Amino acid sequence: MAVRQALDAETLHSLLASGEQGVLRTTVELLADLHPVRPPDPALLEHVVAMANASDDVGIPRRLIPVLLAMDLPRGIEALALLDMDDTGSKRRLAAILEAHEDAIARGGLQTAVASLLEKCLSQSSEADWKTRCRAYLARLGSTPALPDPEY
Repeated sequence: MAVRQALDAETLHSLLASGEQGVLRTTVELLADLHPVRPPDPALLEHVVAMANASDDVGIPRRLIPVLLAMDLPRGIEALALLDMDDTGSKRRLAAILEAHEDAIARGGLQTAVASLLEKCLSQSSEADWKTRCRAYLARLGSTPALPDPEY
């Protein structure tokens, strides 16, 4: 379907709603080919981001980040502002790909929006939250967390 670009909107939404991890991951990876209309509809991009936010699979947002920017840089950046940044791997991937697009971002006057995304990438709130809960649970179990290895 991606090679022939023979996919209607209803089928695309069905694939994006798939509960099968492999189907969903492949759909996200091939989204630019499955939906070749440029510029893409912002509603579609928002829908895909909402689907990624609802997914328990960290591979979905990680795969989505480069695809959104490849489909349309300004609209991709707008859509990524809606992406939950709870996963360190997603933050790292987003920061790296934004840096790779640095020249296009400057040409497009997108620095302010990108700065907001980068600030979101540097946010430690979600990581600290789970570590705080983990330490509290350890304390309730009557244990204390081990000190981190200084080599790391």
